[in-house]
Amino acid sequence: MSLFAGSIEDDMKKAAKAIQNKDYTTALKVYQMLEETGYASVGLYQNMAICQSALQQEINALVSVEKGLLYKPEDYELLKIRENILKDHPEIDAHLQSSGFIKLWKKFASLLLPTGWSVLSLIVLIVVGMITIKLYPEWGQNSKLKLFGGILGAIFILFVITGIYRNHQLYHSNTAIVASKQTLLLLGPDKQSPILDTLIAGNKVYKTDHIGQWWNVQTAFGERGWIQSENAVMIR
Repeated sequence: MSLFAGSIEDDMKKAAKAIQNKDYTTALKVYQMLEETGYASVGLYQNMAICQSALQQEINALVSVEKGLLYKPEDYELLKIRENILKDHPEIDAHLQSSGFIKLWKKFASLLLPTGWSVLSLIVLIVVGMITIKLYPEWGQNSKLKLFGGILGAIFILFVITGIYRNHQLYHSNTAIVASKQTLLLLGPDKQSPILDTLIAGNKVYKTDHIGQWWNVQTAFGERGWIQSENAVMIR
C-alpha cells in the first residue's frame, strides 16, 4: 500500500508537487514507498535520484540512477545525474560507463520487458511451425525457403536469449554498489580476516556467493574478497 491513498499516478503527482515545493524528504518517502510495493519505472528512479541528490545522498542517488538505467539505458536525465555525481566524486571509478557494444545490447534489450520478449519468441515459433507444416514437402528443395526458415530460427533464438538476459538483468542481477564509506574487502567472511583492500562508496562490485550476512564479491579490477552485505546495495 502506498503512502497516500489512491492510485500510483496520484501518488506520483503528489510527490512531484512536493519536489516543486523543495520538500525532497516527503517526496522521497513517497517514491520509496511506491518502490516497496513493486512499482518501478524510469520516472520513479529519476525522481528518487533528484531527491537523493538534493538531500546530499549521492551514493543512494547513484543506486537509483543505475536502477533506472536498467529500464532505459540511454535516458538523458539519468545519465546527466550520474555525470554530475561522478564529477563531484572523482574517486568513483569510471568503469560505471559501459563499452559501446554493451550499451547497444542493453538498449536493444530494454525495448521490452521479459514478458514482451517471451511473447515475441512465441509468435516467431508459431510462424515457423505453421510455415513448416504448410510447406514441408518443399522445404528441402527450395533454398530460398530454407534461408527464410533459418533467418526466422535465428530471430527466435535472439529473442529467447534477449528475454533470458532481460529477466536476469531486472530480477536476478548480481551487480551491487558499495554504499558505505571505506568498506573493507576481507580475505574471508569474518571481521578478523586479513584486509585485502578498502572499497570506496559508489563503486560497483559483483556478488558471486554469500554466507549469512557476508557477500563474496569481485571488483571491476578482478579482485575477490568478502564484504558485509549491509555495506552494499543490489541494483535490481
